[in-house]
Amino acid sequence: MTRLNQNELLEVILLSLDRSGTVVRILEHRKPFLLALGHGAEAPGIIEIFIWNVTHGGATRNPDEYRVQVTPTMPPAVSSHSRVVLGWSDDLQVFTAWDPFRHSQRSAASPSLQVSLDTMVLAADVGVSSEIRGSGDVVVALQPYFLAVYLESLAEMHSLRPSDVVSAMNLGSTDLPPIDERDVMVQQVRKRFRSADFGTRVRTAYRYGCAVCGLQLNLTEAAHIVPVWSGVNNDSVSNGMNLCRNHHAAYDSALFTVDDDYTIRVSSAARLLLPEKRRFGYEELSSFHGLPLENLPVLRSLRPDTTLLRRGDEIRKFVM
Repeated sequence: MTRLNQNELLEVILLSLDRSGTVVRILEHRKPFLLALGHGAEAPGIIEIFIWNVTHGGATRNPDEYRVQVTPTMPPAVSSHSRVVLGWSDDLQVFTAWDPFRHSQRSAASPSLQVSLDTMVLAADVGVSSEIRGSGDVVVALQPYFLAVYLESLAEMHSLRPSDVVSAMNLGSTDLPPIDERDVMVQQVRKRFRSADFGTRVRTAYRYGCAVCGLQLNLTEAAHIVPVWSGVNNDSVSNGMNLCRNHHAAYDSALFTVDDDYTIRVSSAARLLLPEKRRFGYEELSSFHGLPLENLPVLRSLRPDTTLLRRGDEIRKFVM
């Protein structure tokens, strides 16, 4: 069973957050790690992370029981940032997570936290799973690219039943009007998982570079061609483009579009609609007019669907 050292565990966390496009600043390199995170309106802020290797419970334990050894003991949580209690199984490539609100402080009398092998294997297969321990603790297991979603959804993930987590991971389902507060939580978490899944697949297809200018530097976002707010639930890669934040905002503002041959077309009409004092940068954007996209997926099936491109223009009311 593979065990990672402190630096290697930190590297796993950083790589997992990087895959989701989360901007990370390390405030403390020693355990507990302290990270400042930023990614959209729901960015979790400053996170204190305790993490240990997941190992088998021992020869006298059930073969299905795995655990982390909480060493050293956890001090009381600090109110200025959120606490996260994680395990890492390098063999299964999944994180395990225990309810930080239940484990704000662990004593030497209770030095281990348990998780079942079945829960970890299921997460390795479908993305995320959970179980309820005899103590009532909801333990979550998840694949690395869902770590950022977990951090955004700490309270919800440890409040939902395992069946609710399965429902939240049904990313292709259509959300019906919620019946109660639990339905609302499931739909909120599903929305975050859906966004993370779409974003990971799109950024990977575009090799993390902006389709327009090629910029990487972890400053790109997956943009829907036919937007979610239009009521269309299409998270296929061909309904997306990886764009830097400036070009994402410009695309959603109908300042440019992409022709069927993947040539960039910048709107001259949009310039006239802007007040004169707000036109700075238009000349730079217009320099891309008539140029092919700088970066496209290698597989043609993952490239922007031309029918969806034209539908996106209609919805955004693009005018040349």
